[in-house]
Amino acid sequence: SAKASSADTNLNFTLLADADLREAKQKFTAQLNLKHANLKVLNFSETELAVSTQLTARANYSGLQDADAHLALSDAKLIRPYRTVPLTSVVMQGRSAPDSLQFEIKSDIIDGSVFGNITPENLGRTLQSAYKKYFGIYDTTQSIAGKHIAFNMNVHIPAEITQLFSPESEALNISHLKGSYKTDDNELLVEMQLPEALYSGIKLDSLKLSVEGENENLSLLASLSEVAYDTLKIENIRINEKVDKGIIRSEISTLDSTGKPSYLFVNKIESDSGFFRLSFLPGGLILDNTSWQVGEGNRLEKQEDRWITEQFIFSHNDQSAGFVTDETSQKIVFNNFGLQNLLNILSSSGNKRLFKGDLNGEVVFPVSESEKFIDATLSVNQLYILDTLIGHVFARVKTNSDSLQLTFTLANE
Repeated sequence: SAKASSADTNLNFTLLADADLREAKQKFTAQLNLKHANLKVLNFSETELAVSTQLTARANYSGLQDADAHLALSDAKLIRPYRTVPLTSVVMQGRSAPDSLQFEIKSDIIDGSVFGNITPENLGRTLQSAYKKYFGIYDTTQSIAGKHIAFNMNVHIPAEITQLFSPESEALNISHLKGSYKTDDNELLVEMQLPEALYSGIKLDSLKLSVEGENENLSLLASLSEVAYDTLKIENIRINEKVDKGIIRSEISTLDSTGKPSYLFVNKIESDSGFFRLSFLPGGLILDNTSWQVGEGNRLEKQEDRWITEQFIFSHNDQSAGFVTDETSQKIVFNNFGLQNLLNILSSSGNKRLFKGDLNGEVVFPVSESEKFIDATLSVNQLYILDTLIGHVFARVKTNSDSLQLTFTLANE
């Protein structure tokens, strides 16, 4: 047995520990009376934060496949200047055997469990093998048949606790989180419900997430009622991703009050080492409730350090926007492109439009990554900000590695 203590004002504790190493399965016990630990002084926190608690722990160990442990915290307190937050109890226990793994936690702020028959040393390799199958990557380490793992968790951290560690955090509530994986058929299931999260003024409302995988296929469905900041918000967001042998079909949308897409982006995505390709699928572009023409065979592709495009200009009536490349330049081009096409995805209190106007011009980038410059010529006709007419705006920006040239005019007639 051993005893250690400290009466330092920044680390005041008494520790009693004992170990029995006489048998193959070694036994360890510990009791800690942590009267005060200043986490800022001890370089565990950037803000003034201290902790006190009573800890009891015991463990039996003869290897990663034959171990069990129990840890309990009681009378825990998180302490900041002029504020103390109590935690009544935290209990954690785990057990591993050659054919099983189990872990449980119960506390004021989080409850959860993990169980299965994948050993800790094989868990990372097993999940990596699953990932490679879904994304069409050659797998040199095949997973073992008949292995499985499952987990569930509920997180209900009060704002007064999250703000102790991160003043920007104001709410985090995961009411439902569970998942399972089976090596047979590479079967994966994950579900999550997050009623509310608030961080640094950004609010997420009613996030739901579902992930399903089988063999070489993986799908993800997500919905979000609202993401908001100050008076701005985006509502009714939907994400639908499907992976088949590494090829991704991506669908991201927002829905209007009738349930129809107000914004829609449907893409096919392929990637490999040094290679990336994105294409819009037919009917896969809706901006501000209006369907845009998508050219057959369109693609945006990167090979090593070079971008290549084909038919990557999209149009509606006399409006168009896109990305164009050739041997000497690559540029984003606009022709009578209404700013509201993109910005109306944001709504604001009072229902005023943030910006409105027709954008013309181009932004040119270098082909070679060794060159550093931007050459932009842009104009906006009839620019409105919050429904107030500003006028006609013209801007020319030219930069290189050591200089900036800027021309800006505003005419309101």
